[in-house]
Amino acid sequence: MTPMQAKLLLGILGLTGLVAGIVAVGKGWPALSATLFELPGWNEVEGRVLAASLEAGDAAGARFSHDSRRSARSDVYRPKIEYAYTVDGKEYTSDRFSLIEMASSDRVAQQAIVDRYAVGTSVTVYVDPADPSRVVLDRESLMQPALLAGVGALFAVIGLALLIVLVVLVMKGYGTSSPGVGPA
Repeated sequence: MTPMQAKLLLGILGLTGLVAGIVAVGKGWPALSATLFELPGWNEVEGRVLAASLEAGDAAGARFSHDSRRSARSDVYRPKIEYAYTVDGKEYTSDRFSLIEMASSDRVAQQAIVDRYAVGTSVTVYVDPADPSRVVLDRESLMQPALLAGVGALFAVIGLALLIVLVVLVMKGYGTSSPGVGPA
């Protein structure tokens, strides 16, 4: 590999790592901040499942339908769990499963989530003490996007480091002198 090819490879790897890292951090940051700063202070109350179904939608996350038989046209799924809970004597209903609405192409895994919430069963609902209408059923699913943010940060740092190495090599003139020609 010539010095020019090495610099080009370093630049491509560095830029790719930096961009991929920034995108991953951007995708995972909401879950990471919720996991670290919001959810730990939320109260647990008992709730009751009113309805549970699997929603099917397109890959972009738009146009979800309660008809999970659309799988020929749909390629992502998410659980839709409706539940009731009471805070300070007032009853609320919600269908928010997680702080971050996520869908997956793994229909079996998403159906397994729905199957855990049989109608009429008791569930733990996590309630924002500042706003009792802001609730979630699941706070563990935030770990995957939070991990994405962490890995993204690592990629961004490595990519940035590679770009810094490239700049240093260019500034020092690595690979710019002709073979056999050098200082006397």
